[in-house]
Amino acid sequence: KGINGVKFFNNTFYSGDGGGWYLLLITGNMDREVPAPSVGTKVYNNIFYSTIQIPMIKIESGCLNGFECDYNIYWCTAGEPTFNIDGSKVTWAQWRARGFDAHSRIMNPDFINFIEFVPRNRLEYGTNLGTEWEEGLSTTATWKPGTSPSTTFQTGAWQVGARIYAQENIYISSITVTGAGGATGISTDNGTLQLSAQVIPSNATNKNVTWSVVNGTGQATISSSGLVTALANGTVTATASATDGSGIKGSLQLTLTNQVVPVSEIAVSGTGGASIITELNGTLQLTAQVSPANADIKAVTWSVTNGTGSATISPQGLVTAVSEGTVRARATATDGSGIYGEMTITISTSIIAVHSITVNGAGGATSITQDNGTLQMNASVLPSNATNNTVTWSVINTTGQAVISTAGILTAAGNGTVTVRATANDGSGVYGIIDITILNQIVPVSSITVTGEGNASIITTNGGTLQLNADILPVYATDASVIWTLTNVSGEATISSSGLVTASGNGKVTARATANDGSGIYGTLDLFISGQVIPVSEITISSEDGSDTISGYKNSMQLNATVFPGNATMKDVTWSISRGSDLAVISPTGLVTALGSGRITVLASANDESGIYGSLDITITITDMDPISVIVSDTELRFLLKEDFVSWTASLFNLQGELVRKTLVDGNVIVFDTFLLPVGLYIFVLADKEKLFVEKVVLR
Repeated sequence: KGINGVKFFNNTFYSGDGGGWYLLLITGNMDREVPAPSVGTKVYNNIFYSTIQIPMIKIESGCLNGFECDYNIYWCTAGEPTFNIDGSKVTWAQWRARGFDAHSRIMNPDFINFIEFVPRNRLEYGTNLGTEWEEGLSTTATWKPGTSPSTTFQTGAWQVGARIYAQENIYISSITVTGAGGATGISTDNGTLQLSAQVIPSNATNKNVTWSVVNGTGQATISSSGLVTALANGTVTATASATDGSGIKGSLQLTLTNQVVPVSEIAVSGTGGASIITELNGTLQLTAQVSPANADIKAVTWSVTNGTGSATISPQGLVTAVSEGTVRARATATDGSGIYGEMTITISTSIIAVHSITVNGAGGATSITQDNGTLQMNASVLPSNATNNTVTWSVINTTGQAVISTAGILTAAGNGTVTVRATANDGSGVYGIIDITILNQIVPVSSITVTGEGNASIITTNGGTLQLNADILPVYATDASVIWTLTNVSGEATISSSGLVTASGNGKVTARATANDGSGIYGTLDLFISGQVIPVSEITISSEDGSDTISGYKNSMQLNATVFPGNATMKDVTWSISRGSDLAVISPTGLVTALGSGRITVLASANDESGIYGSLDITITITDMDPISVIVSDTELRFLLKEDFVSWTASLFNLQGELVRKTLVDGNVIVFDTFLLPVGLYIFVLADKEKLFVEKVVLR
């Protein structure tokens, strides 16, 4: 009222009792004889919170000159925040249309409780107000007579409200990926597009990201700086991943068009893997496998080059033998890339090709039951007089694991089934297979990699959890189970048998997954914990002088509460008297004032909802309980008051109940003139609306 240039910065305004007319009033006192408008008011970086729809700010038009209001947070649990100008309701939209609160937000500040009004998370929505305002109340600030509450710095991120978080690491909360100029596609062959990642908050400690691309129907590559190069038509998804351990990612889908995908490789093979023709005029159908699979033009032209033998080839790749010897068949890409593939074909009427191969284990065995056991594999080739009856051994690991030597010795490695294959070496493409069952293999763990779900390595919510995973190698290890343990370094947490970490104290912890197979292999992951509320575990009460006794009416004793642990998040206490509340009163700061003799019990209860309290028994001894002393003289009655009775009514009545004297108490002495009052008994009454004291007085 009547003050110019007032600055309301970094405050928390709260109305939660269902009453009140407004949270902030800026008035010109226009109803006064001399109006005094308050101009130039500035309202920045505040939290306004009400449980009913009273005006957040009420202002008179005479005060709008120089008025500034922005970067605040508003929240009304009963509906949209409202304002008031000259006594008329103003909606949020109308308020902003006047140019106020362009950058402000309507959002719940999510207070931890409604005593300290500390937001659960850092609210970085303020504007930079300069060095004068960089410091404010810390979230753990407490009040004690004679001392100042603790403060902290904004740490580069400007916040709203009275409480300021001091935070070592500010983690990324979201990432938005955009293409240069807002582009979401590439339409030129082998074209490029530079991507950028916008990180929120802007003052995140580590803003670095790693770029990756997932090919969908299209194909592309991406550089470490976010430059996408198109390879094939379709869609791809580019992703920017935070490197601060938050696990946050941002993605953008890109559409690629007009890409020309050339042939890069051609593999030529004969039907069934054959590479020989055993009779003149015999044929062999060839196939050309073109890579990549999404090449725009997959057609090839066939040709044959005669060597010691001769042959012809059709446009479809059918080779017809003309004379004995070798020829070379070629498939050439028709897309102009110049890529081709070749294979040599042998033509011989004297070659007796392999027709079939039967594979079996030594002694007819079809299983290996010993750990790391072996089995000699044999191949029966028909006809028995085949020109080349040698084979090449290979193994296909399906559910089991094994290796095979060039001599056909199969060595077991992991339980399950494997397929053993013997392939003819004569170019006929003939092969034989058999399934072998592997049992009783003991495969130890060789490595363990521990990761957090979503690649996260931080917990930022009070009592928050993070599921850890242990990736075991080899994947076919016999016992893939692990034992989870956790070491508290500078932080505190627990871990379940399934790897669920639950935070309890800020700092660093190390989780460990140890193989359960006795191999001694383990993997670790460092986790960083913040935002934890450390509850009070114990409270002790002591008086400043070490005494537990108060002597004398209205004498006082200052009590202090010591809270454990020393790093408890909220150390404030509420003082109360649990026994003997009629014998004393206690202030919010722990000052006990004696009213009557007896024994009382004082409690200091933690305000953090932990339910912890401390107690102290105090003995009160008062010899003179009467708050009123009377002095009678020949000319007056003098009443000495030992308590504060200011504004009470003092009355004097005779025995007939007639009021003979009356006054309003304005100090600690009341004087009644006794002139013309007859001797006898009188009644003195001291009263207010709720209490009264009565004394008998005799005039002689």
